[in-house]
Amino acid sequence: MTISLIRNGTLIDGTGSPPLPNAGVLIQEDRIHLVGQADSLNLPNAPINEIDADGGYILPGFIDTHVHLMFEGVNLARDMATPFSMRFYKSVEYLRRTLEAGITSVRDAGGADAGLKQAVETGVVPGPRVQISIAVLTITGGHVDFWMRSGNEFHLFPAYPVFLMVGATVWTGCVRKYVKCYALEPKWSKSAQRVVSSAQPIIRSSRNSRRRNWT
Repeated sequence: MTISLIRNGTLIDGTGSPPLPNAGVLIQEDRIHLVGQADSLNLPNAPINEIDADGGYILPGFIDTHVHLMFEGVNLARDMATPFSMRFYKSVEYLRRTLEAGITSVRDAGGADAGLKQAVETGVVPGPRVQISIAVLTITGGHVDFWMRSGNEFHLFPAYPVFLMVGATVWTGCVRKYVKCYALEPKWSKSAQRVVSSAQPIIRSSRNSRRRNWT
């Protein structure tokens, strides 16, 4: 049994209780077992790995509900020339930095798939617990509808299906497809983005129609 003791720090437990100086947190098999003043904890008679907090603060892991572990920023020229698989290699660094910042649970709002989630859960790469959305569900003209008036269309996640939806029935069917792929936190974009001049109105009609500029 692996036993660790975090000591020599001030505990802020997130419940609203006052900070606890000289705190001790006893961890057994990756689970918090005891919390209190370090000198008063009833420690087991077994080898203990002591972790010195060096007078700092001991806090629960933070939760970030909107991250993108597969990319940092969007650069159309760069992203169109970069192999999609390169994003998985870069995500290893993003996962590590997220965890080292004290964030132990995240909701990836587009980009991470079941493979990235399983890589963390099985210990292939270190990282926070991950809930995935995979890609993004969007309306026509929505935040991730990348059809351009030139006729070209940019795919932020070319390996994943992207759904443009009109009507509740279509939304329901697409959400079910994502949930089947372990997307427990589907993300949808229901806001429009303006991709033409502000002087040119955007006209939307059926699912199969696209933006048209009217003079």
